Amino acid sequence: MKNPLAAYALLASLALPLASTGAGVAYAHEQGRGQHAEKMMQKLNLTPDQKQKITEIRKADAEQMKAARGKVEESKKKLDASMKANASKDEIWKNFNEYEENRRQMVNASFAKSLEIRDVLTPDQRTKFRELWGEKRERLKEQAGQMGDY
Repeated sequence: MKNPLAAYALLASLALPLASTGAGVAYAHEQGRGQHAEKMMQKLNLTPDQKQKITEIRKADAEQMKAARGKVEESKKKLDASMKANASKDEIWKNFNEYEENRRQMVNASFAKSLEIRDVLTPDQRTKFRELWGEKRERLKEQAGQMGDY
């Protein structure tokens, strides 16, 4: 992988479960993320102690990340509304910058948690993780290619 540090972004999936809007959808996402995290832990052959530490890291800032996701979602809605309305370029840029700042803050918080989790892994587990991340990254690229933003 060209940028191994980027691989640790997947640890975000271990560090925080992403939720969507709506109680039922959010619950389904939470369950899916929990299952994904469990599968990653199995594939990395974590010790019980490592599993416990990672679980504690994930739980530690779950509410903070939920709030951060809410801010991103709200700023995205605001940006989308301004794009659909007859808003001025200045207003659209303002909303875009707010959205990007909220995303940046969420990504930074997620990355910080990823680094905490990284500290729990052995060098061999980090190597295995990079391999798994490469596979996941390819699937994410395929999915992103199927989606349009504007």
